Amino acid sequence: MVMSFLNIGKSAFQTFFGLLFTIDCILNGRTNVIIMFGSFFSNLLNFPFLLVTTGLITLICIFSKISHSIFTSILILSLLRHISVDICAVLSSSFIEIRISASICLMLVISLPVGLGLGLIFYNLSNIAKFSFALCMIPCIWAGFFYSNELLPIFRNIQVYSQSIIFTIALIHIFYLLTKSNSRFQSIIFCLILFIGILYPDLKRQFITKFSNFELIDSSLSTNLVTIVNDHELDVKIMRIDHSIVGGVFNEGFESVFETFYWYELACYVPWLKSSPEVRKKRSLVIGCGVGIVVDALVNRCKFDQVIVVDNNADVLKFASKYFNLSGHASLINRDGLEFMIAQDANTFELIVHDIFSGLFMHNNNYIQDLISNCFRILSNNGILVFNLVANVEMEILHHIMQQFQNVFKQSRCFCEGGINSLNTGALVNFVFFASKSEKPIQFVVSNYHRAFQSALKEFKSSEIQVVKRKNYNKINQHQIEWIAEESHFKSMRKMLPLSFWLLY
Repeated sequence: MVMSFLNIGKSAFQTFFGLLFTIDCILNGRTNVIIMFGSFFSNLLNFPFLLVTTGLITLICIFSKISHSIFTSILILSLLRHISVDICAVLSSSFIEIRISASICLMLVISLPVGLGLGLIFYNLSNIAKFSFALCMIPCIWAGFFYSNELLPIFRNIQVYSQSIIFTIALIHIFYLLTKSNSRFQSIIFCLILFIGILYPDLKRQFITKFSNFELIDSSLSTNLVTIVNDHELDVKIMRIDHSIVGGVFNEGFESVFETFYWYELACYVPWLKSSPEVRKKRSLVIGCGVGIVVDALVNRCKFDQVIVVDNNADVLKFASKYFNLSGHASLINRDGLEFMIAQDANTFELIVHDIFSGLFMHNNNYIQDLISNCFRILSNNGILVFNLVANVEMEILHHIMQQFQNVFKQSRCFCEGGINSLNTGALVNFVFFASKSEKPIQFVVSNYHRAFQSALKEFKSSEIQVVKRKNYNKINQHQIEWIAEESHFKSMRKMLPLSFWLLY
């Protein structure tokens, strides 16, 4: 009877651990992949690969004779996860093509450990329970795909404590192995791996920091990895979100390291906007905060009476205020940009700046239509919309947006970073649109501009392209085009800053 209760307790313990480990690997593993390679390499397009690999590993584990071998394997993988990610990150920039290394990383940090975790659960279940559990997994996977934003806060709470629980269970497992004479050598090896796994992140940071010019100022991982870093060699302060640099300033003079951000300010120099008698109180809306370069311009140089900044990442707003002098005269709102615009009254803002960085996240044509139409609705009759999009000239999203601007606005102009020549390179580039409800042409009359703005203006004048929907883009192979675009972004980020930055900060 005692042995029966012990076996039930042991099965319940391993089932609980397998479930916890599976959730932890999905959350932390996917986070690691996003941070190192970008969200494109961990989105739904890759889940068939993950599901097949995970399913095969689970089947192998179900027919395993010893549950302890599964238990030991998943603990070792948990402890070596960070090492696996770092190795894949090094390989992707030096030896192996990025798609191969990203696939290896997906297998090592998500599909392989998740398969082992599910295998441990299935091993301890009866045949009826196995069938029932498999049926329950289907709605769980479906819910995870389609309700990830709603489930994320719950998952984050689990993620906070999962590593501590796994380390605790690992120690219990080691002591259990020590009680068995034929498992003592295994327990010593496992204890060594546990020790290395605990110390590895700090040891890595201490080692690489000796050869690095960077200093970590602050970081957070509430929704995305957001870090603030000083580059002592260039004397600049940078904000990183996952695998992207979203902004930075020179510490001396506090000027933006990216000149394109100053292009947005040109909307303030449209003569009929400045002199319109209808505008009594100038109001502006900024969707996507970054480090706050455009907000600083609207408050301090363009003298808007009200500046509202909306960003769906609370850490970005907090760090921009704390480390980049984001003006206290701006109203900061942590909310989805489109949701906020839908809730606003018509003809509310004289200037809207929409900058959420990348077109890779706008796959839904209905979303684009809602976005542009709501920008039009809440823009005043004499207002200007500035819309920034990072895209490849062959991406379908760019042409849908161009079509919407033609259909909705009476006047629009488009400027491309690098000019017309950059469109033929196949790389991701900045497209900055200026649009208006007015019949009057959009012209910029600039005077008394500051030094950084003067430099940005030289490139701006030669960067205009025609806002027409290109008819020769490839509609069929959009998946491949998006792969190339994301790969281009990955490589440009790795050229901008060394590998040590991405591994540590």
